[in-house]
Amino acid sequence: MSFELSPVDEVLFTIGDIAVSRYWVVTPTGTIPISGTRWICRDQTHMQRVMPGYAVILAVIFMFACFLGLLFLAIREDVMTGSVEITVTGPDGFFHVTQVQARGIAQVQQLQQAAARAQHLASL
Repeated sequence: MSFELSPVDEVLFTIGDIAVSRYWVVTPTGTIPISGTRWICRDQTHMQRVMPGYAVILAVIFMFACFLGLLFLAIREDVMTGSVEITVTGPDGFFHVTQVQARGIAQVQQLQQAAARAQHLASL
């Protein structure tokens, strides 16, 4: 079952490979009416503290000049890894999952807000 977007029903926003309009949800697996869909957002990201490569290089270079170069080994960076998973389910067994690689906390919050907005449209 496939539906076409009407010319006046433009895409409001996208979440990964899911396009959301006022009346439709368009995914690679099909197009369904947004009414009655359910949206789930799972944050599967985590933060890691890592030593950047430049810190090791600087420590080796300055170790011979003075032992203060070893202080470069104390440098740490926070790096976010993982993705945000958005699941949309609908009537007649419709199911689609997309994963978006998260590059920061702001992007995770933006994806959560988009899923909440889609859920709100589905409840209208």
